[in-house]
Amino acid sequence: MRKIFFFLCLLAAASRLRAGDGQADALNGLAAPGEPARLAAASQLRDAEPAALGPHAEALALFLEREPSRLVRQELAWAIGNTGAAGAALLPRLIAFYRRESELEVKRNLLRSFALIAPKQSQPAEPLVLLLVGELPAPILGKDAVGLLGALGPAARPAVPALVAVLRGEDSSSRVSAAISLGEILAAGEADAAAVAALALSLGDLHLSVRQQAAQALGKIGPAAAAAVPALQAALELADGETADAALHGYAAWALGEMGRAALPAVPALRRCYESDPDPFTRKAAAAALRKLGAFPLGKDADT
Repeated sequence: MRKIFFFLCLLAAASRLRAGDGQADALNGLAAPGEPARLAAASQLRDAEPAALGPHAEALALFLEREPSRLVRQELAWAIGNTGAAGAALLPRLIAFYRRESELEVKRNLLRSFALIAPKQSQPAEPLVLLLVGELPAPILGKDAVGLLGALGPAARPAVPALVAVLRGEDSSSRVSAAISLGEILAAGEADAAAVAALALSLGDLHLSVRQQAAQALGKIGPAAAAAVPALQAALELADGETADAALHGYAAWALGEMGRAALPAVPALRRCYESDPDPFTRKAAAAALRKLGAFPLGKDADT
């Protein structure tokens, strides 16, 4: 009886599809008794256009929750990302499913879908933030979780201490993602002294991408990251041979321009970059920063 009831529920979910919907056959295929047919249907839904499956978000969630095949669940977890705002309304239900799921690739695909639908939700993101913070120590899921926290923006602010810990960790790719996410979460917001200090320290990271993303994150944070001005100025003044990357100068110059009056002590270094740095991007970034600080030399062309 229980199996019959479950099958009827699936058929009912499929029958709610709108007549003439291009996804109708695929959704109906998810109720097929054979795994190959369900897998083919799920793969078709995975390839749907973004937000195209919005009218069928509830049906997809039901199929995902009841699907016995790992491979089919894997495809459906990805397809959930194509439901847009309608899928965002189901986040609590999907989070509960994620916690029950044991297969790594299913969870990875669901995290990918969260990144697409979660920013569209109108409800607070605390349950999702807590879930993601709990995944940060995991070797694979943790890397996916770092990026998703950044996609949530200011709503993920409770995750900042955990991201600071990742930024200080051993994995360079995770440090890059943590720097990017901190910039997105703290952009133009209130100061977070620990995050600003960690990003300033990361300007001296051994890995080029970490240094660059740390500078960009500080610039996105803006005046609330004023404590990092000395570190940005020091990065600006390092010789190319010391940094092994001239482009860091450009990112540091841009970030200083976003700091407001707190960056005025860096004006002499910015002028030197504008006048003599061999990199065109750095010269333009320095010129833009000087203009923002009201210190651009008269009679000069900012585009040179």
